[in-house]
Amino acid sequence: MSIRVFLFHRVNPNPDSIWPPITPTHFERIVKYLKRNFEVVPLEETILGNYKPSKSKKLCAITFDDGYKDFLEHAMPVLSKYKVPASIYVITDSVDSCLPPWTYLFNFLLLNTRITSLEVESIEIPPYLRKNVWKDLEEKIKLIKQFSPILKIISDEGKEDIMRQIQVQITDVEMPENLMLNWEEIRLLKNEGIEIGSHSGKHPALSKGLHIDSVRCELIRSGKEIEAAIGKFPIAISYPFGIYNNEVKKIAKEVGYKMGLTVLPKQYKLNGDHFEIPRIELYSEPFYKSRFRMNGQLQAFKNIFSLERSLHLNR
Repeated sequence: MSIRVFLFHRVNPNPDSIWPPITPTHFERIVKYLKRNFEVVPLEETILGNYKPSKSKKLCAITFDDGYKDFLEHAMPVLSKYKVPASIYVITDSVDSCLPPWTYLFNFLLLNTRITSLEVESIEIPPYLRKNVWKDLEEKIKLIKQFSPILKIISDEGKEDIMRQIQVQITDVEMPENLMLNWEEIRLLKNEGIEIGSHSGKHPALSKGLHIDSVRCELIRSGKEIEAAIGKFPIAISYPFGIYNNEVKKIAKEVGYKMGLTVLPKQYKLNGDHFEIPRIELYSEPFYKSRFRMNGQLQAFKNIFSLERSLHLNR
C-alpha cells in the first residue's frame, strides 16, 4: 500500500513577492478535493501501524513545515471543517524567539529596506555576490533569488555570520512579529489531534556544512524541547529543505526519532524506509496544476518530457 504525503508551509491571504503563500480559499479547495478523492490519514500513526486505513480509497496525508501562526489562523479552521488530520513540524528556535527562520528573515529584510547596496565578506559565497547594488525592486528580487540557494548550503557558522552582517547594514526594518506559533498554541494543536514533530532547532541543511556533532545536537535539542512542551519526544524529524544523507538518517534513529521526512514528488510505500519519506509540495498556483500534483500527473508529464528530450539529444 502507498501513500501520497503533501507538504505545505503557509496558508495566508496576504501576498509575498518571493514566496507566495497558499490562500485560505485555495487551501480549502485542495482539502475538499483530497477529502473527496483520498482517505486523508494521520501520517505518523499510519506509518507506525497504529492507524488502520479503510482501504476503500487511495491514502494521503497533510503536513506543514516551519510552524507559522497562520496554520492556526487559516489552515486549522479548514482542517476542522472537513474533519481531516494533519501534522506540523516546528523550528524550535523560532518558537522560542518568536521570530521566523533565517530563510524568511533574509527575504523580509532585503525586500523592505530602503538601502540600495549591500556588502558581505565571506569566502563561502561567490565573489560576484559580495558587493551588491540594485536600483529597483526587480533587481533586488533577482539578488534574493541568487543569494538564497547559496545560503542554504554553506556552513551554519558562515550563514549566521552573513545574517549578522546583513542586520548591521539594514537598520531601517523592524523585525516581523507574531508570525510564529508559541508553545501554548502548539499544545493547543496537539490537544486538537495535530501531530507535532521537529523541523530542527535553527533550520540548517543537516548534511551540508554541519559537523556530525552539530547534526546530533540539532536533532536532540529540538526533540527534547518539543518533549518538554508537549510531554513526548517527537516521532518525526522533517529535514530542513528536504536535505539529508545516510549519516543524518542514522543519527535521527539513534537519538529517538522513528521517521524522517524529505521533499520528493512521489508516493511512499508504507513498508519503505521510514527515514526517507517523500513529500509532494503544493504551491500557490492555479488549482488545475495543484490537482495534477496531487494525482501525480504533473511529475509524470515532466518525466515523459525529460525522457523525450534525452532521446532527442542522443540522436
